[in-house]
Amino acid sequence: MRTKLLPQAKPATRSRARLLGLVLAFVPALLIGGCASGPLVIPAGLDASTIVQRAQEASDAARYDDAIAYYRALMERYDDPAILVTGEYEIAFIEYRLGHSAEARKLLESLLERYKAAPVGSLPERYKVLAEKILAKMK
Repeated sequence: MRTKLLPQAKPATRSRARLLGLVLAFVPALLIGGCASGPLVIPAGLDASTIVQRAQEASDAARYDDAIAYYRALMERYDDPAILVTGEYEIAFIEYRLGHSAEARKLLESLLERYKAAPVGSLPERYKVLAEKILAKMK
């Protein structure tokens, strides 16, 4: 008596099955691992321009908490008044974009007070002008 052999799967079918098995094995791991993100760690050696760049990239990606963390780190690490107003304005602007009007107004008004107290020309004018424009829109 002859034993009937089962047909072998075609090589392309075996490859697809193997690929599907790998996808099914790794997708849950990626989903679980992707959701677990810890607090943002900002390396100590970053210069001010790199911190600003990373903050802007985070803001552009709608990662506003990360952007604010970068701007706060910028303000903590650098005591240059021009850098401080950069961080202050950008945080205020994020608050404005998020619809946190009261917080944005408070920060923008504080920023304008800094300009009033500073010697003329010692701070970049762009943040003063932008703060005034946003406050005018908020009225």
